[in-house]
Amino acid sequence: DKIDHSADLGLKTVEQLKKKFHGYKEKLAANEQISLLIVDEPSKTGGRMSLTFYQEKLRDDYFRDLDEWQDDFAWYQEYKSSWIFSAPSLERIAEVVLTKTEFEDKDRKSRRQLYARLLPVISGGKSVHIPYDLVQKSFQVACNPFVNYRPEAGEKIRSSNWQRNIGVACALYKGWHARKYPSQRRYSMSLDTQNRSRDYIFGRLLAVAEHLERTALRIANETRATNAENYMQHFVMRPFHTWEQLETNLKPYKDRLRKDYPIRISEKFVLTSPIGFLNNRENEINQLICVLDDLKQEGCDLDKPLEPEFLLGYHSQKMAYRNKSNQPEQEVTETHE
Repeated sequence: DKIDHSADLGLKTVEQLKKKFHGYKEKLAANEQISLLIVDEPSKTGGRMSLTFYQEKLRDDYFRDLDEWQDDFAWYQEYKSSWIFSAPSLERIAEVVLTKTEFEDKDRKSRRQLYARLLPVISGGKSVHIPYDLVQKSFQVACNPFVNYRPEAGEKIRSSNWQRNIGVACALYKGWHARKYPSQRRYSMSLDTQNRSRDYIFGRLLAVAEHLERTALRIANETRATNAENYMQHFVMRPFHTWEQLETNLKPYKDRLRKDYPIRISEKFVLTSPIGFLNNRENEINQLICVLDDLKQEGCDLDKPLEPEFLLGYHSQKMAYRNKSNQPEQEVTETHE
């Protein structure tokens, strides 16, 4: 947990996983075969086990495919209140794309069916694409911060599961895109400030607004959900129209930040220059709006529903703030009192 994963944008985590895989590899001879299979257990009333998936691979082919799964599907994954950079586990994917009833089914039927669809993607290498319906389902779930839960007025949002959902959705879309369009530019592991895609820009814009409002709420010791979180589903359906409402709602929070002296925002952190923080966020918003204006001039429809790439822009911007790797100065200073 003490590793600074932002220092190398998570690459070290992926390389550590690969080394672990290849540690097992060295225990096998090059000509040994590895058998992958899924066996469906018999029903409680009896019967025989059925083989639902079977594949044989040579050692080097198998570990090459594991490497490609990590390369294509690695994204920030929340784990024990910290973030690692790796492909999500099968169980984590199941938690996102299955309903609560399906996931908790004692017979595990839905999970077995899902794993049967995912295992060929992991073991098949770049030629096997992840089913897009799973990508779309994870996107829909991740765009609802209150999935299976709606907080009472003034109650803090249970963000842990939602952050996990976002990590899975980003990983699945990143991997799907890498295998569907291998000749196109791969998505960066860090915030891509050169990406001018409408969906990516709108994702960044929502994250900036959320960061601004969240900081203003912390000044007043408020822990409720932000307008960006409350409006997220509407934002995905009509981004430009919803942004106009969000921008109006930001005004009182901007007023809280128009202070030229340090403000304590928690027991550990002090905002050294609230008005400097505000100016930086407003500059970021203005730059992103300028890109959207250019896209509009080129004939882009700014108000059509967003695609899953939106989440990559949103999450990358949030992680940039978290890691402080893209900020021009240390706006929030940790105290040691």
